[in-house]
Amino acid sequence: MIKNRTAQLIFYTIYCTLGLVACIASLGIFDNVNQIRWDFYVHFTNISNYFCIAIMAIALVQTARKKTDSYVQAAPLFKFIGLLGILLTFLVFNIMLAGAEGRDPQLNWRIGSLLAHVVLPILYIADWFLFYERGKCKWYYPVASIGFPLAYVIFLLIQAIILGFDSSILIPTTITPLIYPYFFVNLDTQGVPGVLMWIAILTVAFVAVGFAFFGIDKLIKKYSKAESESAGKGELIKKIFTSAKTVIAVAAIAILFLAFYVYMLARPISYGMEYYGENTYEDSVFKGSYVFNSDDTMIIENTNFDEPMEFRYYYKDGYYFNLISQTEDEIAAEIADINNNFEEAVNTAFYATKINAFRSVSVGPDGTESVSVCNGAVAFTIFCGFLELALIGFAVLLFVLYKKNNAPAAPENEEACKVEN
Repeated sequence: MIKNRTAQLIFYTIYCTLGLVACIASLGIFDNVNQIRWDFYVHFTNISNYFCIAIMAIALVQTARKKTDSYVQAAPLFKFIGLLGILLTFLVFNIMLAGAEGRDPQLNWRIGSLLAHVVLPILYIADWFLFYERGKCKWYYPVASIGFPLAYVIFLLIQAIILGFDSSILIPTTITPLIYPYFFVNLDTQGVPGVLMWIAILTVAFVAVGFAFFGIDKLIKKYSKAESESAGKGELIKKIFTSAKTVIAVAAIAILFLAFYVYMLARPISYGMEYYGENTYEDSVFKGSYVFNSDDTMIIENTNFDEPMEFRYYYKDGYYFNLISQTEDEIAAEIADINNNFEEAVNTAFYATKINAFRSVSVGPDGTESVSVCNGAVAFTIFCGFLELALIGFAVLLFVLYKKNNAPAAPENEEACKVEN
């Protein structure tokens, strides 16, 4: 735990600055500066981030006012509630929602999404570990924290009642009902038993994680107290950084993060489809993300279809043609017709947009590729790369310190022989 006031001020200033950017992004201003998204208030992601940003802003003001180094003490109960709320946002989005059917993969790489779902949650959780005094967490904190997600569910229910449970009102640019922003609260698809089951599962998980953090808080306090009683501050720090457990823990984190980083860069490329001619992307049933197989088939993964579907396609001169025939003879005849009437057939072709961590590449009408950077993807990927290098370097440094500190001492007689010689 860090008492240094300067370090705290730097950390909170960075967080609040990024938080302000996330708040602006949640209003849709980065997409259209002339039109604010009116649905910002229905998303738990936004609400939990607003709550945490408020707590961090209070901590920033409190830290700026104090004159000496000390632990941060801003609203410990609300800090803990925000901790569990933002952890719920982080886990649910990255595990259940980021790759959900019908979600455009490019949305995950927008600045607002990266900040609200990844960067700010990690920084908020790190703050609780770094700057708050251990042993101050009360047993009732996890129980009191249930009120946050339950209040959100009640809010959604009240909104649904006001709107007459009208699921035809959609969140802008999506096919998601305004009254059911998440699939696990959708009464139309899950039914009352299904929604209650999801609420129960998430509530139990919420409380369990809360008591896990409560236990971690007590264990760290107990460990720190025992170590401080048997060693001075300098010796305690030295013991921690030259411990085999610390080396193993940092190495494990570096390996896990490396696996995540490699997965992020090497995962299968997805494709977005758009027709040429009069058909538009919004009106096409092919809206979503695709994976092209090594042969002449493609799998539609994220679309408005209920299940992934497989289609045959034909590629020529930068154009992709969807083949509607079933038998091989019919497919051959359809391909021959495309070749014989290529100029007309182009009006029914579509192009693919390759999406990965770095960029999106669109195949244009003339067969050339136009490259556009996914918003925030490059910066985030480079940041993760430097973070991985830092973790590897830190693990190596700790290993060297561990070996140096635990190297066997030279026998006294051997040292005496060296002196005599």
